[in-house]
Amino acid sequence: PYHLAVPSAFLLDGKGRLVSVYRGEIDLDTVAKHLETLAWSEDQLAEKATLFQGPRVDKAMGLRPAVLIKIYIEHRMPDEAERILRFNATHQTVVRQLNEVTQTIGQSYLVLGDYPNAKRLLSEAIEINPKDPHSHNNLAAVYLKEGNPAEAKRLWQEARELDPTFAAPRLNLGKLLMKEKQTTRAMGVLLEFLALEPDSADGHNYISMGYLRTGDLFTAERHLKRLIELRPSDGVAYANLAKVYLNLRDLVAARAILEQGIAAEGVHPRSRQSLTRMMEKF
Repeated sequence: PYHLAVPSAFLLDGKGRLVSVYRGEIDLDTVAKHLETLAWSEDQLAEKATLFQGPRVDKAMGLRPAVLIKIYIEHRMPDEAERILRFNATHQTVVRQLNEVTQTIGQSYLVLGDYPNAKRLLSEAIEINPKDPHSHNNLAAVYLKEGNPAEAKRLWQEARELDPTFAAPRLNLGKLLMKEKQTTRAMGVLLEFLALEPDSADGHNYISMGYLRTGDLFTAERHLKRLIELRPSDGVAYANLAKVYLNLRDLVAARAILEQGIAAEGVHPRSRQSLTRMMEKF
């Protein structure tokens, strides 16, 4: 960031790291002293180092609250992250992103299975910003874990309406509706999800279930084949596709997909046994 003098020289250590920069003529005695420091330990370097002259006008600045919160979240310590948040809620690095920070801490509680604290923080995040779809999405997951699917559906529907480009609540809502046998409604939501995330293995998995239920075997076949491309270790997908071919009276295709599933790497042993038993019936 500054203009170099001519001549200029650079002293590198044995690992190629920069030790000193010399602007102008080189004083060999100075270089010799610098070479001696290469053998110093960290303690020796700290001992020899001195502060710049002049008065200190402020206390040394520690880590900013937002940085501390991030560190605690990364180390799976949401309780400590929340403590920093409460003490520094008005700090400029926090107040500008208060909703996001609160939501992130709540999500961390959720990942650790601490549902009461997750519920508390995520509800608080929604109070801060009622239009935040991510807090709605995560709070819905808490309610589902607590055995309240009705509230989970309401929140996922709200998240879906708040952001037409947010895929996660569409998949979550579609999975729940599929589980509740609300197939037609589930498929509408899942098709929205796949429009946003066309390469999602989960999306193709659940939408194929819907087409199997409604008897649309050709469309189910297309989604199952794409699922296997995206997740070749999914033994259930091979079994379901084989059943589609059996229903279509295509025994050659059914046998071929079973052989492919049995030979695929990473297929769960139980799924592989199930595929083998299906093959033995031919």
